[in-house]
Amino acid sequence: MTNSYSVRVFAVMLLLFCLSACELDPGRDKEDIPEEYYPVIETITDAVSSYGGTSEPVQKINFSGDTASLAIPGLTGQNVFLIKVNRSQDTAEYVDTGDAWSSETGRRTANRAAKSLEISRTGTGKASGFFPGGVVRMDHEEAQRFNRNPPPMEERGFFRPFRFRAAEDIVDETSREFWVEGAEGNWVQITAVLRESGSKCKVWVAEDNFAENSSSSDSDNKITSEKAEKIAEKFDEIYDYTTAIFGYEYGGGGSSSDPSYGGVDGDPAIQILLYDIDGDYSPEQYSGVMGYFWSKDAYTDQELSEYGLKTNLSEIFYIDAHFTDRYENTIYSTLVHEFQHMIHFNEKSIIHGESSDTWYNEMLSMLAEDMISPLIEISPGSGGHPVDQRMRDFLAGYNLAGITEWLEDDSVYFSYSNVYAFGAFLARNFGGAALVQAIASNSLVNVPSVSEALHNINPVRFPSEGSAFTDALGLYGQAMVYSGSRKPSGVFSFDKADTKRINGTDYTFEGFDIWEIDNPLAGILNLPQGYTGPLVWDLHTYRSPMRGNSVLLQSYPEWQGKTGDLTIEFERPGSPDIDLCIMIR
Repeated sequence: MTNSYSVRVFAVMLLLFCLSACELDPGRDKEDIPEEYYPVIETITDAVSSYGGTSEPVQKINFSGDTASLAIPGLTGQNVFLIKVNRSQDTAEYVDTGDAWSSETGRRTANRAAKSLEISRTGTGKASGFFPGGVVRMDHEEAQRFNRNPPPMEERGFFRPFRFRAAEDIVDETSREFWVEGAEGNWVQITAVLRESGSKCKVWVAEDNFAENSSSSDSDNKITSEKAEKIAEKFDEIYDYTTAIFGYEYGGGGSSSDPSYGGVDGDPAIQILLYDIDGDYSPEQYSGVMGYFWSKDAYTDQELSEYGLKTNLSEIFYIDAHFTDRYENTIYSTLVHEFQHMIHFNEKSIIHGESSDTWYNEMLSMLAEDMISPLIEISPGSGGHPVDQRMRDFLAGYNLAGITEWLEDDSVYFSYSNVYAFGAFLARNFGGAALVQAIASNSLVNVPSVSEALHNINPVRFPSEGSAFTDALGLYGQAMVYSGSRKPSGVFSFDKADTKRINGTDYTFEGFDIWEIDNPLAGILNLPQGYTGPLVWDLHTYRSPMRGNSVLLQSYPEWQGKTGDLTIEFERPGSPDIDLCIMIR
């Protein structure tokens, strides 16, 4: 799908929401829509100086009754924001999220009922690229569903090593038949030839996707021996950097005398199969399934019969040939991403017998990309790094998905971006690689795993293990506001770097200014061309529910570039899980 088409799709989606939320006639021209109904604050001004008044830049609103009041004196051109945080996993209707208004202007009402924001879905499971301007990656949805709840290992002898191929059967193997899904979702066998062996992997290329020294371009869906060699070289680097933080795949990390050595296929090398995933190749394709790990390959065909799946009985992941041909850096970060999934299956499902929610597993894979990409020469700005791939989507759609939910079809991009952003916030503020290692290595999954790691790494900041996740969520809104040279000291921000030395390697999460990233909706509705930073939703007109475990950034136009005194009145949220905070930037 082309970029221009994606712009039109998303513009229509957003415009229809605005029209429905405002109870206007969808048939009216854009020029006929009253400007006050546009849901986004048009311009966020740069403050002339840091706030020097007597109020703290971050103030949580505490209620002793149904209302509260806050006086902010001495503003000199600053921007004032209301941050709402939903600490519950349940969606909150907008009428239950509280309200705020200036004393000088009085309370405003939108005179309409709250409307739900329906996320557009095509039902195809293919990428549409709602937010154009870069390569966009998603995982295989069926693999995600299976990985989320794989068959229990106890039934095959939980603590007994399992292997289905003997090592001597694979030593001289140079050609294999692999089961893959065809374009119609049916299972077909393809022949692939071993084109390169690294110290940690074997690279197999489907016969239809190989062209020895005859590839005419980087978009002809053909892999040369040179590219197969580079994949092997990169993965050999990735293997050591990743296992030092996350642990090992099944059968990895031990000696050849260990009963599980080599995993289910008896081969200590990871198998990497390059082919046309989904059979959807087109020369212009820039988004879709670039690679995936599917834990089904640890099970036999008999065990998978009730699922309608076929196994390749290997520690294997699958990589798309076209994207390997055209977007090398993105594929290298995909290798990191999918290897974390493979390790995660062993560490959480096989060893601890736990099933992980997709958001949690994907967060760890994107954090793996975040800290390992610079070690393999993929820095933010060079393409393939999650800051480039996910944060732009986050700026335009952070209100469309909760952190602990996982949407499907085209809506999945909102989930990827929101989950990554929260993980990036945690890593940059509460322990970096040490925090990620603690999350990956404990015996828990999902919110309890994150909470335990936050508490263990930051016991002073998070004294209660049971509430550490929601306590961190309560601080998350600060990162939506504060970045750059004028951020106050002591606030939490994406614009912080964290370096930790683990097993002799420095793992760095690089800081970035959220207000310097282009918003992909710039130029759409009333957002000006060149708009950067997150959407700021108008308190007067925005009336959509808040997703569970989410934040919402709101303001009024007259609160932007404000000089003088400001007094804000508040209405207590109807939901006890909603927090209100005022932030001055």
